[in-house]
Amino acid sequence: MSLPRYQTIQGLRFVAALGVVVGHSAFYARERLGSPAPTLDFLGAMGVGLFFAISGFIMTRIHDEDPDQDWRRFIRRRVARVIPMYWIMTTFKLATILVAAEVVITAAVDPVAVVRSYLLLPSFNELGHIEPLWTVGWTLMFEMMFYLLVAVAMAARVDPVVLAAPVLIALAIASVARAENGSASPSGSLPDSASEWWFYADPVVLYFLAGMAIARAARRRSRASMVIAVAAVFALAVLSGLLARAEPVMHGLVFAALVGILGIAVGSEGVLGARVPRWIVVSGTASYSLYLTHPIVAQIVPETLARLGAVDLPWAVVVAGSTVVAALAAPLVHRFAEAPLTRLVQHPRAGRRVSRHRAG
Repeated sequence: MSLPRYQTIQGLRFVAALGVVVGHSAFYARERLGSPAPTLDFLGAMGVGLFFAISGFIMTRIHDEDPDQDWRRFIRRRVARVIPMYWIMTTFKLATILVAAEVVITAAVDPVAVVRSYLLLPSFNELGHIEPLWTVGWTLMFEMMFYLLVAVAMAARVDPVVLAAPVLIALAIASVARAENGSASPSGSLPDSASEWWFYADPVVLYFLAGMAIARAARRRSRASMVIAVAAVFALAVLSGLLARAEPVMHGLVFAALVGILGIAVGSEGVLGARVPRWIVVSGTASYSLYLTHPIVAQIVPETLARLGAVDLPWAVVVAGSTVVAALAAPLVHRFAEAPLTRLVQHPRAGRRVSRHRAG
């Protein structure tokens, strides 16, 4: 199976990851330097939404390129893509807690929560938030849930859009009954009887479905499919706004804008794809490494400045420095860690053959 490579999508991946990094870098500047940096969490939320829409697009394209593919192979490839680097970062966090708990914000080690973190299953942490040990991994719990939906559709020989649409819409609507602490977002309240499984009841899952609609329109390339996709995205944007707990109009507009950007990027691939600068494509390819490693790398700048006593620099300079350092490190992590690990897990026998050949 050969899936067409969208250079514009790689660019959007980089942009989405940057949104998350900038949002977190502002937090690191406040935390490490007492900086007056504003709260930029909305950039991270937008980046996550864009990531999920891209995932919906790509998974649908993977299915449509080979509808009869083995669902087990699909899951193995998804696990190989996500798990190795995530486990490395989770293990790093666990080791840090055990050796130097004072340097981390959440330092409790609950064995059950640790196991669930490795398995990407929701569990409450000591602050009452549903987050894994490596906190940015909360988005991966949604990703793995979506991959499972697609795999079930493959196993049942059902169109994944037909299966996913009612499930994702139901999860989004169920969010109205979800406790505040049943979300990935900080709530400030400790868990009560709410189940960890309410975590998946979140309007953010609608982004997956919107990406699937874009994929179908891009594949069929007919006017009717375009109209259906636009109508579907509009309806999902309205639903997203209605389900928002604050600023519903803004939520709906942001949803429509982000998915619209994805649609424009896909539709303009033939014109713009070859013109996307190579460094952006490389950075987009390394976006997963950027997302996973930035909680360490982006803190190097404010931590170094704090040790030097340079705490009065403009917050924008600190945030920009953190973002640049994280973005420069990510391609190296991808090349020397993420990519080799993914290949090894996807093709373990080939890896053993290479090892034996080098030893000989």
